[in-house]
Amino acid sequence: MADEQLEHSVAELEEGITLASGKEYEVTELVATGKLRFVIKDEEGVEALADQDFTLKGAEGFEHSAKTDADGAYEHADPVPFGDYDLEVGQALRRLQAVNENSPPQIVSIGGEEREDPYDPPGSDEDEEEEQDDEVPLVEIMSEGGREAAPDVLDVGVAIVLEAVPTPSDLTGTWEWTCESDKVSLTPVEGSPHQATLTCDDVEADGTEITIKAKLTPEREGVAESDDEHPMTIRRQVVEVFFQRSPGKPDGDVRGITGLDYRVVAGGREVQTGTTGEDGKIEAICIEGEATLELLWEGNPVASYELTVREDEWEEVTTLTGQQRRLNLLGYQLGGGTEGTGVDGSMGRRTDRAILDFQIDQKINHDGVVGGTTRTKLTEAAGE
Repeated sequence: MADEQLEHSVAELEEGITLASGKEYEVTELVATGKLRFVIKDEEGVEALADQDFTLKGAEGFEHSAKTDADGAYEHADPVPFGDYDLEVGQALRRLQAVNENSPPQIVSIGGEEREDPYDPPGSDEDEEEEQDDEVPLVEIMSEGGREAAPDVLDVGVAIVLEAVPTPSDLTGTWEWTCESDKVSLTPVEGSPHQATLTCDDVEADGTEITIKAKLTPEREGVAESDDEHPMTIRRQVVEVFFQRSPGKPDGDVRGITGLDYRVVAGGREVQTGTTGEDGKIEAICIEGEATLELLWEGNPVASYELTVREDEWEEVTTLTGQQRRLNLLGYQLGGGTEGTGVDGSMGRRTDRAILDFQIDQKINHDGVVGGTTRTKLTEAAGE
């Protein structure tokens, strides 16, 4: 348990601690303490009850009566030993736990079943059984930081960090991460065993379904093991590249250049080799969104192309930049620009020539003006 959650108490060192569960703990150096923080709400758990009278009871004769504030909230001024505490609101009895300083207030609804008997001192057999049923922590596998859901997809060559989040959040113990698939590497983060780094370097694992499991064996006595499983699918990023005798989207024609030897380098290693077929198409594998495509002659590179997977959306086809982006994708030579592709938002001679060539290839009115028909054809050929 973290040092900031521990507080020295001479009295406790001499007497030991008896928690609400009735279990006694011999304390030799430090006493684990926490805060009692909660909000009392109505039966449906919606409306906070302001100025609500209540009584807190716990081990070693602990008893404290007070009222909630204007927001239905209460925070006990002094730290108390970790364990169970009973909250009495009229005839309703609810169980609380002392929580970590950084934990959110516990939400307590006073509706539902009400207690008929007077306060039942902690430590009875019934309390022990109820505690065993209740003390099953929740574990959820999430993204690093524990604030967002874990991803459903693992990209080849991309390392991600998963985090197992326990409830209650101050629960500690031994963590175990497992994955039955040999396609991935799952390694606990040094110093943070509730986190693990997940990677897959097998480019042939595309589409493989895997399940990640995190199990917590708590240090706290009387708390059961808990685990969570998270399914994922391995994906490899692929960029389609066409080598053709003329620009445009291939549609069953014979414009493709066949017999080109190539290789793809990504993530610092060769991930793919091959020869183009009749359509001149290469499905280049990218790692972390990037790859280098090399054309080969007698095994030696004679041309090189840098490939990048764009995550952002394209500009609208109604803009000149959006039109240039689509013309460039279809293989029309624009040249220049900051990217070396001619996509610069300026109408020059090459862009004008590319628009005319596209209109001629599409067999529509070739006047160099990108009107409704030309925009529709561009969208159909290159995408939204």
